[in-house]
Amino acid sequence: MNPLRILLADDSVSVGKYISNLLRDNGHAVTHVQSGEEAIAAFHEAPPELVLMDIEMPGMGGLEAIKKIRKILLPVRVPIIVITSHAGEATLLDSFMAGADDYLTKPVEPLQLDIRIQAMMRIVSAQRSTAAMVDNVMEGIIRIDRVGRITAFNKAAETIFGYTPGEVLGHNVKMLMPNPDRDRHDEYIGNHVATGERKIIGKGREVVGLRKNGETFPMHLGVSEAETPDDRFFIGVVRDLTIEKALRSKLAESRNFLADVIENIPSVTYVKNRQGRKLLVNRKYEEVTGKLREQVLGKLDSEIYAPAEAEAYRVSDLEVMRSGQALQVEESLSTADGEKYFLSVKFPTRNPAGEITGICGISTDITQIKHYQRELERLSQYDELTGLFNRRHFMSLARHELSRSARYGGELSLLMLDVDHFKRVNDDHGHRAGDLVLAALSREIRQALRETDIPGRLGGEEFAVLLPETGAEQAQQVAERLRQAVAGKTIDIGDEKRLACTISIGVAAKPAGPSADLENLLHRADTALYAAKNAGRDRVVSAGFDRPA
Repeated sequence: MNPLRILLADDSVSVGKYISNLLRDNGHAVTHVQSGEEAIAAFHEAPPELVLMDIEMPGMGGLEAIKKIRKILLPVRVPIIVITSHAGEATLLDSFMAGADDYLTKPVEPLQLDIRIQAMMRIVSAQRSTAAMVDNVMEGIIRIDRVGRITAFNKAAETIFGYTPGEVLGHNVKMLMPNPDRDRHDEYIGNHVATGERKIIGKGREVVGLRKNGETFPMHLGVSEAETPDDRFFIGVVRDLTIEKALRSKLAESRNFLADVIENIPSVTYVKNRQGRKLLVNRKYEEVTGKLREQVLGKLDSEIYAPAEAEAYRVSDLEVMRSGQALQVEESLSTADGEKYFLSVKFPTRNPAGEITGICGISTDITQIKHYQRELERLSQYDELTGLFNRRHFMSLARHELSRSARYGGELSLLMLDVDHFKRVNDDHGHRAGDLVLAALSREIRQALRETDIPGRLGGEEFAVLLPETGAEQAQQVAERLRQAVAGKTIDIGDEKRLACTISIGVAAKPAGPSADLENLLHRADTALYAAKNAGRDRVVSAGFDRPA
């Protein structure tokens, strides 16, 4: 727990110095005064978190000072410990009736002092936590007693109304209202207390507020009643509607033109304030998201979309407001129809003074373009007929794999294969039959390979397969299994005709050592392929061997 700010009132210089030193040794900040009058003045100037009050002092005594301190309105109750040489029941009773919370007897023992301080630190810690929670709420929170006096005023309320807590605590809350609400406020509270009738209690409504500088502004006000075993009070929650009202007013002024343009523009269009709350969405937004505007206006993205999407939108929104510049960004959205992609242009909105008030976004659906891009990317990498990698992409992957193999010393082999007498297939049965043969061969290749293997069509009836982490002997086995699989099947070429085909395969293994050259490996495999064809076709030949595999 953090140290406390402590006000010590004791007319004895030596006692005050003694207690102050004990407290300061434990890290506490201590203000020492020597009379009740000085204690009240110090309390007004800088309210402490704990008061240690000597009962007997010249002039105003400690008990009278405690009574006056308790009349000072603060958001939290400051604990008071009395210090006395007389611990009789009458003295203690008088102390507690004055408003003290605990006592210490003189001479003050360090252990007793430390125990009392530790107990008060627990209370103050809880008060700090509650105050921090209230002060970090986005809405203004104002606590009001049964007669309408302000007893608490959080940070947001300070920002909204322009007052400090010291300027409003103890004053009637109607100081924050212009007429006619100001004149009717006491009547509202009195009627509720007397009859229990709820005209404004428990209801949220839009009203007009009054700032310290005399400016009136629109706000949303919700008033609720709270009751504890010791007290009953009211809580007002205020949200400044200035920005929203200003935007609504501007839109209303140009409704015949601007609103119709926004409503009918074929792009998703929306406006958010600085906090990210939606102030406007158009018809296209409703169509694309499937959410009606009444479901989203006034809400944050985190209340509407999936967390990852909301976070991405907020990041770009904040960048627009930080830079004050327009931003173009690609965004995605999960909808009932699947994932959609948008090219969003976001720019800051400003008030007449040039201050940034939020962002406006115009998002164009580029889902179809994205699909085209992916299809183009697929076509740039794959052979359309066979579904294998095309020559360019195969060569790129092969160079990368060869480089990796050379760097880490792994084995690697390459197969070159083509269909025997393929020209005869085209001549005798037509090019459609030839295409069916190539497609069937590609299926056999994929079935015979591992996921890590890299198959490609180099052109015509010529194919290549790169086998990572595969030596010459294992590559020969793969090639032979593939050859046998093709030779053992016939291919349906239509018109109730089936065609038997065979393939020839050349095998080349990467030589040992760090050097790696794809062109050389392709040449060796291609040479082995031609050796297989010259040896009668329908066979596997490995580079570096004089006989078929």
